[in-house]
Amino acid sequence: EAGKVTNIFPDVNPISLPGIAANELFLRGVIGGFKDGEFKGNRPVNRAEISKFLLLAKQISIPTNISENDNPFWDVITTEWYGPIVIKAAQEKIIEGNPDGSFKPGESVLTSEFLAMMTRAFDLPSNLSNKYKDKAKDPNAWFWKYAGIAEKYNLFPDRLDTLNPGKPLTRNEVAVAIYQYLKNR
Repeated sequence: EAGKVTNIFPDVNPISLPGIAANELFLRGVIGGFKDGEFKGNRPVNRAEISKFLLLAKQISIPTNISENDNPFWDVITTEWYGPIVIKAAQEKIIEGNPDGSFKPGESVLTSEFLAMMTRAFDLPSNLSNKYKDKAKDPNAWFWKYAGIAEKYNLFPDRLDTLNPGKPLTRNEVAVAIYQYLKNR
C-alpha cells in the first residue's frame, strides 16, 4: 500500500538514512545481509567487501572463478569467496594494490581508500574543492585529490567539515555513501 516502507533487515530503522540506504542497496543487489537476516550496520567493512559492493553498484557481474594467472596480488587467494571479486575489481581499475604487491583483503577500508575506489569505480573528477578542515594537517597527502567527491555527493552526511580520512568505514557508512552517490549523481 502507499506509504508503506520496505524493511528487509530487522536491525535497521527503515526511516533513518542508513536504513533507507541499506534497504535500497539490498533491492538493487549491491549489499546483502548476514545469515541471521541482519544488516549489522556497525560492523567494519574490509577491502574485499568494498570491492564487491562497488562492482555490484556498477552492475558489473562477478565471475564465479578466475585464473591464478590473472591474480595481481600475492595475498589474494583465488579460491576464496573474495578472490574472483578482488581480481575483477583490479581488472576494472576500481582497486589498486600496495607497493609490495599485496591487497590486504581483510583489512578495514579507510575513508581515504574508499574515496579513491569510488572515484575510480565511477570515473569521478579528482581535485574538486572541499571545505574539510583536517586537510591542514597533511595538505599534500595522496588522498586529498579524491576528497572533493565526498562533499559534492554528500557521501558522509555526518562529516560536515572534517573528513577523517584515516577512519575505517562501517557498513552503515558505506551503504549511505554509495546510496548518496547513486541518488545524487
